[in-house]
Amino acid sequence: MKKTIIISIVTTLLILGGCAYYNTFFNAKKFFKEAEDERKKSKDDQMPSSARQKYEQAIKKASKLLEFYPDSKYVDDALFLLGKSFYYQTEYRKAKRKFEELIQNYPESEFIPEARLWLGKTHTELRDYETAERNFQSIMTEKADREIIDEAQFLLGNLHFHKEDYIRAVGEYEIAAKNAKDKSMRSQAYYRMGECHLELKDYAAAATAFEKAKKYSTTPESEFEAQFKAGLANKELKQYDRAIEIFTDLLGDFNNEENWPLCELEIAHCLYHKGEVSNAIEWYESITQNENKRSTQAKDASAKAYYQLGYIYQMDKSEYEQAKEYYDLSVKEYSRSEVADDARASSKNVQNLLALK
Repeated sequence: MKKTIIISIVTTLLILGGCAYYNTFFNAKKFFKEAEDERKKSKDDQMPSSARQKYEQAIKKASKLLEFYPDSKYVDDALFLLGKSFYYQTEYRKAKRKFEELIQNYPESEFIPEARLWLGKTHTELRDYETAERNFQSIMTEKADREIIDEAQFLLGNLHFHKEDYIRAVGEYEIAAKNAKDKSMRSQAYYRMGECHLELKDYAAAATAFEKAKKYSTTPESEFEAQFKAGLANKELKQYDRAIEIFTDLLGDFNNEENWPLCELEIAHCLYHKGEVSNAIEWYESITQNENKRSTQAKDASAKAYYQLGYIYQMDKSEYEQAKEYYDLSVKEYSRSEVADDARASSKNVQNLLALK
């Protein structure tokens, strides 16, 4: 009887222990997924504070599993989760240690190929480019899954982009685009090729790359971004009619309605460069009169439109009082706009000109 009771107690404790470490890991995965969802929903490069907090919770839970249950079957899962969480928190040295710990201590783990990819990404962020390149090259020469190889090729392009070696980056992205089976990866590769060509001021090649990125895009957001950049490249080529056609087409994209002010601004710029100053003024004024200026993008577009109106009234019309008013409105509309400092300086210059009269 005593023996039976002891066996029952031991069995119960083992079950409870198993439940405890599973629950710890389950919570870590839950927080990580929530953080990922928050991060991916963000429209800009800034990490939302809510996502950062969720990553921190995931780190706490995964670290607890390693501390209290070091022999559990979820240790390699926890290390991989920790590495990615630290990476997104920009704590790259901590991320590096976790990926290395996983690779060295659990060579049979299912996460090894991905961990090596992430280790390469981490080395890239740490500017240890030689080590990162070795990581990616070794993945491509081994019998890894096709998706892993394609991503390694793409990340090799990113590495050279980081180094501002845009010519070599183009070559790596081109290979990635041609070989990728995944449409999203192909679209990303062509998009980054386009960005490289913009840096190299090869605007014709940039326009072609962005058009290809649009062709393979898998989300309304990525399609918009590619088409918008194609419009910018055509503007740089002085192909203003083609650029206006692209930006006008985007104005009918209701999936990206919040970006319409940016398109309207570019149409106005193109009209001005074409010499259609009166039409450009109408477009700029329309942007400033937009009733829905609650978003940052809309306010920024309005501030830039006011600035351009100030420039036109100063340089094209020599109506200095009106020009100063527009420059001041630009700053008032959105003081954090990238044109705000120029608007302040231009307003001061015009004020000095008026004082001389």
